[in-house]
Amino acid sequence: MNEELKSCPFCGEDKIEVSHHYSGVTELMMYSCQCSTCGANGGQGPCPFDARSLWQMRADDDSTR
Repeated sequence: MNEELKSCPFCGEDKIEVSHHYSGVTELMMYSCQCSTCGANGGQGPCPFDARSLWQMRADDDSTR
């Protein structure tokens, strides 16, 4: 998935990073997208693709539902 990530819906920053961490609850590696300026997080998924998809969702965008 090479689609460019949308800017942060809270501060407008374009620098969004996909990060990963180990979840002790699920015992899986989890991925999320996070704004490098305000720290907004778009949700967690078990792979980078899922994290990017969650970040791309917007409440006012019917195409992402």
